[in-house]
Amino acid sequence: MNKPQQLSEFIAMFSHECPGASIEVDTPRDPNGEWWLDVVGGKFRENVSWRPKVGFGFFTTNERGYGERPDEIYRRADDACTRLCGLIEQRRANTATPMGLKDVRRMIGTPQTQLASALKTNQAAVSRLENRTDMYLSSLGEYIRAMGGQLELRAKFKNFEIRLDPLLTAKK
Repeated sequence: MNKPQQLSEFIAMFSHECPGASIEVDTPRDPNGEWWLDVVGGKFRENVSWRPKVGFGFFTTNERGYGERPDEIYRRADDACTRLCGLIEQRRANTATPMGLKDVRRMIGTPQTQLASALKTNQAAVSRLENRTDMYLSSLGEYIRAMGGQLELRAKFKNFEIRLDPLLTAKK
């Protein structure tokens, strides 16, 4: 079975951007199914999932079990390649962490000043928001929407997980 174009582009880009790392592809039986990429870069080993119409899934935490969804999903091959090469470098330095707000903003390519303008505040306030360890969901939602994103909130329990609407969970 031939690799889909987006997957082939990702592999070529990754080979160029991350020398010394390699990818082995596990082809699904169904061409519309989930493809798995076994990525190796020195001591770094990671499984990346790819599904048509969904994108590239990365598992950035060590706490995952069978059937878990990826922590991060990238729809474009170039964004996935940038993040994966970054994870390899972070893991080589033993500093790999999930992305923070500043990382997301940088990946999108939005300067703090532009975000501040969209939020009707100043650059210093955006910087403080990015460095907070605790904030209101409304503040986080405004920040994400100002970059063109949508905030989702999930609750995970032993036997199920659900998507919560932050506006509906507030007391009325």
